[in-house]
Amino acid sequence: MKHTRSISSILESLTKNGINMSKVLMVLILGAISYGFINQANVNSDFCEGWEDGYQDALEGCFKVGLTPLCPIPPIGRDTYKHGYGMGYSRGELKCSNKIN
Repeated sequence: MKHTRSISSILESLTKNGINMSKVLMVLILGAISYGFINQANVNSDFCEGWEDGYQDALEGCFKVGLTPLCPIPPIGRDTYKHGYGMGYSRGELKCSNKIN
């Protein structure tokens, strides 16, 4: 039979051993926040890679050269390479038609 302990018993034993609970809580919170930023950065990198590829492909289609604008924050649920490519391509087409600078 596997021995399991509840969270409260683990926290109680940490407190008995002189570990400050506020420090443990702070480390757990910072770890969760860091994980969220790292995960979001990976998602944005795929989206932004698509954004750049799409924008440059659209400019090549109208024989223009230009720097890719900064990658926007992806809309919720539309953060893949494919979505970034589509949005970048649309923005590049606007540049080709001289509707934006």
